[in-house]
Amino acid sequence: MNPTDTATSPLDDRPLDGRRDFHAAVLALARTDRAAEWWWVDPDFAGWPLDDPALIGALAQWLARPGRQLTLLACEFETLQRRHPRFVAWRRDRAHQIFGRAVDVEASQMPTLMLGATPRGLQLLDRERHRGVWIAEPAAWRDARELVDVLLQRSQPSFAATVLGL
Repeated sequence: MNPTDTATSPLDDRPLDGRRDFHAAVLALARTDRAAEWWWVDPDFAGWPLDDPALIGALAQWLARPGRQLTLLACEFETLQRRHPRFVAWRRDRAHQIFGRAVDVEASQMPTLMLGATPRGLQLLDRERHRGVWIAEPAAWRDARELVDVLLQRSQPSFAATVLGL
């Protein structure tokens, strides 16, 4: 049996409870959400399954369609670069579609969100235990999207695709 078979699916309204549920939810949304734009928000993306080959494959398929864009909002990207080298290397050729923006807020004030097409998404309410909820109601999605807009206003470009050494 595949370990993700017992995890929560996007068609399920059970809360996310644990790392396995969160990772399965991220992968499920990446495989099924057809939005032209995604917003992923986290203080540092340390707990995300960004190095998972299945997630990278799903992202590659999604990005192959015209007009796709993924915006990553984080307090800092050093942790992501250190913990997810496969994702960082893969992203280099896709920097025109995957944007990193550093947000000037305290990490404790930064939400963990994955938003796709209305009203699909997820939010971790407890990052330590990977506990969260599905965003399935249009009003909840709009609230989360408004929060993303506020964070975007307080952000600046970051997470360069390449680092120039002098």
